[in-house]
Amino acid sequence: MMSFMKKFNKSIYLEDETIAFVKNIAISCIPFIGGGIVGAELSDLVSDDGKIISLVSTVSQYIAAYPVFMALYAYDNKDHYIDNGKWNKKRIMIDAVRVIFALAIAEVAYILGRTGLMNVFLIRNYNPSIASVMADIISIPLYICIAVPLAKKFNLIKIKN
Repeated sequence: MMSFMKKFNKSIYLEDETIAFVKNIAISCIPFIGGGIVGAELSDLVSDDGKIISLVSTVSQYIAAYPVFMALYAYDNKDHYIDNGKWNKKRIMIDAVRVIFALAIAEVAYILGRTGLMNVFLIRNYNPSIASVMADIISIPLYICIAVPLAKKFNLIKIKN
């Protein structure tokens, strides 16, 4: 009997692995958005400065979501990361850094855009949690539009011929 994840992964793979990559981003959005909300609310207790709240919220997102994304990415590419039946953690860590550098343009655009948007919502007196989620709703789709072509260019998404 095939496990749920195997069936799910098998059902979404295309000839290239774009859908699997976007799936990993989408699943990572759960801790990503949650981390942003928690960071926004906690920093709001300490500071009234919208720029600080926005920055702490954005950093909290990365702390919460990046390990989830890399775990999903490694699982989807386990043939590359398993040697003699064991996970090669060193290779995963090296590729984690590679992912950061490959997607640097998308990351910088996201960080600047999302932090700026959230600050605008805070200036307009939105609750920090609502400001965080609204900034994410706008920023995440734009991030995906930038990240997917970059991931293909840097062979994070392997295109099968």
